[in-house]
Amino acid sequence: MITETDVLRIRGTCADSRRNRDLILVAAREIFVEFGARVSLDDIARRAGVGNATLYGHCADRDTLIHDVMLSVAVRGADHAEMLVAEESDAFAAVSRFAHAAADRRVGILCGMFAMGTEKYAPDSLAQRELMLSAPTALMERAQPTGTLRNDVTIKYLWGECPH
Repeated sequence: MITETDVLRIRGTCADSRRNRDLILVAAREIFVEFGARVSLDDIARRAGVGNATLYGHCADRDTLIHDVMLSVAVRGADHAEMLVAEESDAFAAVSRFAHAAADRRVGILCGMFAMGTEKYAPDSLAQRELMLSAPTALMERAQPTGTLRNDVTIKYLWGECPH
């Protein structure tokens, strides 16, 4: 299983560096949802409460930031799905909780950004896509045999249709 540490390429081990990186990724995800991918990186740094140099120290350019935000979203979604498999005995309730959480985080809006600037991250992007799709697919495959989730419901209902 890919861990968040693996995919987010944390560039420092100190607590402040990790905290700043988390602040940047959260702020970027929120702003991308609100305003789209072309928002000013200065606005993201301001929302994160860090300086521009700190933002650029973690993400050299917009494509890297988009990539890292999507990796963060993928890992957190997969972790959430795995937690639901372990904690929720009702397979349909697990799917429902996952779908509601994804909708609350507005993951479908972010999926449209998935294809932007991913060429230089092609191997990571394929792994990221697999991670984004495999975890909720496992939840659905657990619910469908019980008859609580129709067999014709596909992953695009949970995540939106992420580009290949």
